[in-house]
Amino acid sequence: WMKDTLIPLDMIFIDQNKKIVNIVTAQVGDLSIKNSNTPAPYCLELNAGTATKLNLKPGDILEL
Repeated sequence: WMKDTLIPLDMIFIDQNKKIVNIVTAQVGDLSIKNSNTPAPYCLELNAGTATKLNLKPGDILEL
């Protein structure tokens, strides 16, 4: 849900093992609920396009 969010976002869904399970891009003004297609307890939000620039993809393990 992007109500009152002024920039598009990449939503990086991450599981308990720090593995990316899904990436969704949300546009400004989009009021639909964004969910992961796989259960994920964490969501990292970045400026839209950042996931592509960083070559992030499902299956990647993040170092935090």
